[in-house]
Amino acid sequence: MLLRGRVDKVIDGPDPRQHGFETPRNIGLAGCAMDWVLWLDTDECLTDPLNLRKYLRENTYHGYGIRQHHFAVDTTFTPDMPVRLFRRRPTPNGKALKWHGFVHEHPESGINEGPGNVIVLGDVNIAHTGYLAESGRRQRFMRNFPMLQRDVQEYPDRVLQKHFVMRDNVQLCYYELQENGGVITPAIVARCNETIGLYRQYFLGKNIYMAVDSMHWYSEANKMLGHGFDVSVSLSADRLQAKPEAPRNVRYASAEDFEADMRARTNALSAQFTQEYA
Repeated sequence: MLLRGRVDKVIDGPDPRQHGFETPRNIGLAGCAMDWVLWLDTDECLTDPLNLRKYLRENTYHGYGIRQHHFAVDTTFTPDMPVRLFRRRPTPNGKALKWHGFVHEHPESGINEGPGNVIVLGDVNIAHTGYLAESGRRQRFMRNFPMLQRDVQEYPDRVLQKHFVMRDNVQLCYYELQENGGVITPAIVARCNETIGLYRQYFLGKNIYMAVDSMHWYSEANKMLGHGFDVSVSLSADRLQAKPEAPRNVRYASAEDFEADMRARTNALSAQFTQEYA
């Protein structure tokens, strides 16, 4: 726990590779006494931390997403937006946040319940140096992959986990294709079919915050199998003049999948103008 820039208390925790990353984080959380919790790893740095002070006043938000920028010398990454700062008091559903997940853990009031009312900050960021080169990323993947299988066993209905299963399935396909000269093997077909099935079950036609990222892995699986057709979509809505968003390119397996996603997105866009008090 950090207090006035110094380490106030160090709390020992078990090995996360054996007990899951949620366990030592929650042990540390139990030893906290302040109103807010900020969590960072040793390969991360919070930029402009003084900008956080104004967000700690009483308001409607229970937590804040902070953009996590992954620095690398051989590629680029889109920033993630995990909730890294949250209140210790209970959310409106009466439960306080704690970490859930053997790996890829995240603060929630319960499995699939989310962290409550949150917003992404625009003037505070996290610089992450853990993915500097492919060799390090491959080592991190090989460490986390068996832990993800454990997460599937521990939390079979965890939706965030399904996104990472999709991602890791496709990543394993990339690795195998690099090693075998681009041959589509039965193992690749099985992983791709599982990825497509997970997208249809948990993300297709649903406006949840993980759906956009999960759509990418669904699209990649379809490309590897040679399924479906490519779609470029740009949707926006406004009362006066809609500003088009950057086109999103997706390989859909079928017209039914495409229509389900478009129906959900258009309904979400129009709802903000057609609901009462909109």
